[in-house]
Amino acid sequence: MSDYSDAFTGGTPGASIVGANWTSYRDAPGGFSQWVYATGGESVEPDTDSQSMGVRWSGGSVGAAQRSKITLASNGLISGSTFYVSAAARCSGATTTAHCYQFTWTPGTWYISRVVNGTGTDLGAGIGGAPADIASGATMEIVVTDSGTVATIEGFYNGASIGSRTHDHAGGTLAGGTPGFEAYNSGASLGKVGAWEGGDYPAGGGGAAVPPPPRAFPAPILNF
Repeated sequence: MSDYSDAFTGGTPGASIVGANWTSYRDAPGGFSQWVYATGGESVEPDTDSQSMGVRWSGGSVGAAQRSKITLASNGLISGSTFYVSAAARCSGATTTAHCYQFTWTPGTWYISRVVNGTGTDLGAGIGGAPADIASGATMEIVVTDSGTVATIEGFYNGASIGSRTHDHAGGTLAGGTPGFEAYNSGASLGKVGAWEGGDYPAGGGGAAVPPPPRAFPAPILNF
């Protein structure tokens, strides 16, 4: 089982994070738009407003059962802005061939969705009860597991399950890929991600604990 993380520290503001560990899977039309280190170099943000932009982990292999968790580094919505941020899993492709599952926050609503060839489709209705704003330091996580060709996609906010949806990916493109994250940002101060962790699910190898072997006791000495 593989676990990965990135604290996005020490980056040069404005420099792309795409490289050895990250690959862009959803760019602005025409490409070249990427996630970059934000001012201070301790978080990352989309470098283009009004575009859906996503990156996926490419620093190691990940199995089909996977997770992706982001820690947000921004809050304070701009009045009238259009904004979402997503934890994503099974990401592959590039721009018009982008594929992934997403757990998405927009002001007031959660969504679980799929993206196929760059087009997103919500899996069922939005899940109400989402906050109107999300504070810096909050976490969002997506977990994807399979039963045959049917995926269960579950979203977590600050460690608590928000809900899940299922999707049959038989014959499609969502059987594999790697975890990542995405945002649509109509204001430059929005969409910052301060840390990411993900990889195989469950984390750390998981599985049921193996009980210790029964303790051996010496045979009693019988005196007659």
